[in-house]
Amino acid sequence: MAARTLISRFTPSRTNPEVLEAIFVQRHKLAESWLGRLRDSVLTDAKHHLLAVGPRGSGKSHLVSLLVHRLKADPVVRDRVRIAWLPEDESTPSFWKFLGRILRALAAEYGDEFPPPPRDRLDAATDERRATVLTEYLLAKLAGRPLLVVVENLDDVMRGLGDAGQKQWRAFLQEHRVAATLATAQQLTRDLSGRDRPFFGFFQLEHLQPLTTDEALALLTRIAGQTGDTGLAGFLGTPSGRARVRAIRHLTGGNHRVFIILSDFATREKLDDLVSAFEELLDELTPYYQERLRWLPDQQREIVEYLCRATRTLPVKEIAGELFLSEQTAAAQLKALKDKGYATAATVGRESRYELAEPLMRLCVEVKDPRREPIRLIVDFLRVWYDRAGMEAHLVALPANAERQRQYLNAALDKDRQDVPGPLEEAANLDLEAARKSGNREAVVQMLIEIGTTAQSAWRCFEVAIELSQLGRHTEALVTYDRATELDPDDAIVWTNKGSILSTLGRYVEALVACDRVIEIHPNYVVAWSNKGGILCNLGRYVDALAVLERATELDPKHASAWSNKASTLNGLGRYAEGLIASDRATELDPQHVFAIENRGRAKLGLGQIGEAMTDFNLAIAIVESCSSGAFEGLAEGHILLGNWTAAETALRQRFHLAPGRNNPPRSWHLPEVLTAVFRSSADRGVWMDRIGRLAVIAREAQDDWDRQKEANPATAVPAKPLAMVADSLVRSLTSKVYAESLPGTLEAWAEVWREVAGRHPDFALAARLFSVGVRYVRTKDERVLLDLLQEERAILRDLFRLGD
Repeated sequence: MAARTLISRFTPSRTNPEVLEAIFVQRHKLAESWLGRLRDSVLTDAKHHLLAVGPRGSGKSHLVSLLVHRLKADPVVRDRVRIAWLPEDESTPSFWKFLGRILRALAAEYGDEFPPPPRDRLDAATDERRATVLTEYLLAKLAGRPLLVVVENLDDVMRGLGDAGQKQWRAFLQEHRVAATLATAQQLTRDLSGRDRPFFGFFQLEHLQPLTTDEALALLTRIAGQTGDTGLAGFLGTPSGRARVRAIRHLTGGNHRVFIILSDFATREKLDDLVSAFEELLDELTPYYQERLRWLPDQQREIVEYLCRATRTLPVKEIAGELFLSEQTAAAQLKALKDKGYATAATVGRESRYELAEPLMRLCVEVKDPRREPIRLIVDFLRVWYDRAGMEAHLVALPANAERQRQYLNAALDKDRQDVPGPLEEAANLDLEAARKSGNREAVVQMLIEIGTTAQSAWRCFEVAIELSQLGRHTEALVTYDRATELDPDDAIVWTNKGSILSTLGRYVEALVACDRVIEIHPNYVVAWSNKGGILCNLGRYVDALAVLERATELDPKHASAWSNKASTLNGLGRYAEGLIASDRATELDPQHVFAIENRGRAKLGLGQIGEAMTDFNLAIAIVESCSSGAFEGLAEGHILLGNWTAAETALRQRFHLAPGRNNPPRSWHLPEVLTAVFRSSADRGVWMDRIGRLAVIAREAQDDWDRQKEANPATAVPAKPLAMVADSLVRSLTSKVYAESLPGTLEAWAEVWREVAGRHPDFALAARLFSVGVRYVRTKDERVLLDLLQEERAILRDLFRLGD
């Protein structure tokens, strides 16, 4: 078995530099910029002094290790520079001892090139003299070569040097112009930021930012690639994996080290690994945070400790009241804490609300708690990484001596049972709100998909699915409705909306199943009966639809949509007078019911009342233009029948630029009637050829326009392709009574015209072939004519003509 790739949690310099390069994220531009400055320091007289500031675990050492490796690998600079990488956590009580640390680091790296300095010149000397001796010795051994001093925890080094030592080091750097500095610090202390301090404004500063969710995902994915953990890599590619990483990012503030640790056990099923890893992290971080607390004045420390115990952002008034401070005092101390990097503030209305800048800081308060209750971070992590069933399974499988793990699992399960949002939901909701504020539609969609994947309540899934549907993402909405019905199989509202989405996607058989499920739950729910009737109507099953819609109008005689669907069904049966009565009833109940008005216009067209029909179609468009594709089709049909082809073209152009809405699935298009109107409007092949050609041009223009929009913005919801809509409508028009009642030879000539048009417009080729064979079936009713088509093509016509197997 191949050895597992070592990725050190606490000492990146121990990790193979090639691995460090492979898992490097977020700071590529910074690394390139700083590498250029360091090369400049080696190759020119300019000397740069770089300082990365960030809390423990923020990736400072990773960045430094990477830069040192790149310098050593650069053939132009590696032999010209000498690098003194000082060990961490060594005390530095004076400048001469700081020089001693540099010389020891050079000796460790370059051996005999930097032998120990003469002891006899140091033993009896004063500190000032020792500094002079070591300065001269260092410069002599460098022999004109530049020096790069790499020093981590610079804030500790500065505190050790004190004012005198800092002044000596600053003087050394300015007088000799031989050394550059690559440094890190956990915070910008007064030694580095105070205007009266020797190094004020000296370093080129970079405050390292925490990982975003995308960056954390990238880090974990790259680690998985290095370690060969295909399970982790696959999981991270799912919405559920992304949601979990998002939640961990919110819990830990985007700390790099947490994700390095997480990568080692993220897909394992060993709870003891998880708890042990985090407790190891606590052991390393707690002394650091406790020390940072000790640096604070009493009032500021008290406020930080209170923020550590808080589970939400807090306003100044509440903090002041709980700590018996005046609001002015609390506000002043919070501002100081914000300036020092201990707290952050967000504005809600006119109120500022505060929280810890580093969520991991609360650990130091919890660890000191004598009650030794489970650490909240670990409890919350358990709730993120395992669902309730997973935690319960772990609890059952724990050995008798695993008391610590049992304690954590019980705490996580207790918290999970409370009726409060979990870490997954909180993190997702925060980022969803941020995406909405940014105006990034695609970011909103991705957040909704994640929430829909991880939500634990059917109602939350329902809310997400509605929003996805409103954004035109019907497929993603359906996935979320599927999850909602899994969480609550008896929620009739969820099943109702699921059926509507299925209908929108043209999946009518499944939509009928959803409607039947609603009726099973609530037998007298009129919406379900109305929707079922509408779906059956779209399927062309008008007799079945009418029976269902009769039941709907019996259940609720005042349900406008049921009457509208009934009107559509009666129109489909050619019973236009009854269709007009039903649509009139729907518009009496709801005068603004767009589809009822369209159906009324459709009934009037069937009755030959073309002018009145067009008045209805224009009224529907005036109410809600974006939902009135059927009205535009009705206008086009009316204009064709009246001989006004120019006006028909205008209506068709407008129709082709409308995306299909939730109440406008493909089966409800009235383009077949438009095509039969063209057929009825003339018996002249030249007129047919011209109008079909013009229709093809209009559809092509609309399709090109949509393609351009999609190319400019890939997130654009693209409607059904206009050319495909025309082709599909030609085939579906085969069931029209107009064709069945046409004179011999006329329909065959119409089919021939379409074959000729298809020669110039390949998008119509399949439809023209199906139509030609379909015409022969319409004339002969002989199923054998379908054998001129391939099996999959025959299936289309068999379905259209409702032919059995």
